[in-house]
Amino acid sequence: DWDEQYYPDGSPKSAYGLIEIYYDADNDRYVLCVSGISLSQGNEAALLVLSARLTNRPLPFDFGGVAMLVKWYDEDGDKEVELDEISLIKMWP
Repeated sequence: DWDEQYYPDGSPKSAYGLIEIYYDADNDRYVLCVSGISLSQGNEAALLVLSARLTNRPLPFDFGGVAMLVKWYDEDGDKEVELDEISLIKMWP
């Protein structure tokens, strides 16, 4: 339903992001991918989680695995991605 997912101006109320690390055997290195699956807010959410982890700020969920799917939901209606509005949907060990 449009009303549940978007504000009247078309701004999203939620978005998804992905954080993934994999080993590139051809170049003998690990590669970290951070991306938004839906809209730029998804990318922003994934980057915010990664930034918090790298600076040892507390996260609202455990960080780990080879990939994590996160969801941002604008709980306070300010249309800004905030760490406490991000939840872990799935983690792949």
